Amino acid sequence: MTPPTFAFNTPLSDQAVREAYFLGQRHDESMARLLNRYTILLPRPKSGPHISSVTFLTRFALLVQQTSQRVNYSAQQATKEHRPEDETVVINI
Repeated sequence: MTPPTFAFNTPLSDQAVREAYFLGQRHDESMARLLNRYTILLPRPKSGPHISSVTFLTRFALLVQQTSQRVNYSAQQATKEHRPEDETVVINI
């Protein structure tokens, strides 16, 4: 199980990068469950604009997504390609 603190540590440690890699490569419900924890579903307001959800993806979650989309990709490559100075977050509304 992924330690919850991996998601918020910055820069990500080599261990966190490897953990993100292995989660992304699983392609099962554990990856979906992890990524779903980054989204909050909002109720429809009585009036005005409706924001249905807010997603806040940390660098850890982004690495999980990115590694799940790569073919013939290794944990060593993920660790080597990770650049701590490029760590960002993504917020989707």
